[in-house]
Amino acid sequence: MMALENQQKLLSKSASCAIICKNIFLILVASTVLDRCSAFLTKPFLQHDRKFNHASFSSMSMSQPEVYTGPFLSPIISESEELTAGINLAELGIDLFIGPSAVSPGLGLFVRCSEGIDSVTLPECTLLCGYAKSGSFGTKDLGDKTVGFSLRDGDTAVFYDKQLMTIGDALQKAAVERGDGSCGLAGHDILLENEKVQILPTAAAPDGAADFARYFIPDLFNSDEGTTEDDLTIQNFGQFCNDLAWATEAPPATADEYTARSAAKNCVQLVWRLAFDEVSKCLVPSWPVSVLAYDKKFENQDFMEVGT
Repeated sequence: MMALENQQKLLSKSASCAIICKNIFLILVASTVLDRCSAFLTKPFLQHDRKFNHASFSSMSMSQPEVYTGPFLSPIISESEELTAGINLAELGIDLFIGPSAVSPGLGLFVRCSEGIDSVTLPECTLLCGYAKSGSFGTKDLGDKTVGFSLRDGDTAVFYDKQLMTIGDALQKAAVERGDGSCGLAGHDILLENEKVQILPTAAAPDGAADFARYFIPDLFNSDEGTTEDDLTIQNFGQFCNDLAWATEAPPATADEYTARSAAKNCVQLVWRLAFDEVSKCLVPSWPVSVLAYDKKFENQDFMEVGT
């Protein structure tokens, strides 16, 4: 692993991804909710009692984003007690709910405008919820809920020190504040080419050596270990977000077709939260969170499933 010995050559703040400045207010609000909220709603129509009175949905200056359309939750289910859990994010003007998926067996993640909100426009990378705060890291991909820690671009967005920034800026911040001018990235080699950070996952370890444990395996809700509804909080809603681009009855024929479907149908993406490890002097992954993949406008008053 190569550490960054000269922090002056790292990405400048002006090289940060364009979405960061316009999102930072909403991100900090949602990040506070994510870190402090431990309650969930077994009666989904109750409201989360934390309000943030300075949030202004109409004041955001964005180009005309697409209105989100996704699979509706069955009216029979939405009028019953079958919703597993939900929370009102008053800061964002939306409600998140976990209920029976409209597209696949099991549960799904749903969104609607909060009561009294006709529409809300949210920018790319708005923090929605955690993916799963509890889990373990391993060397193998163990299923469709496993998330690999594999970054390939210095402009990739991450959360570090409760702030949204590029991985290049996170390395710079950690090198200056924690690493005595040097900071590495666990499981990756860092190169500097033409004053731009290049990041490559480390190669597989030779025979007999242990690979880097880059795969995060969440502790699943209702898992064999006995996780129950009482363990379900906003910090692990994201693991129930299904892939809306895949359809068993009509799967995409090519990788390009899948990519196009995913861009059109999935509005949620994962961003890693990182921490500084004092022993290795590296940034290491802690857990992934779920954010909006694109600017989106929500007008639906009924539950629509979102995908990742």
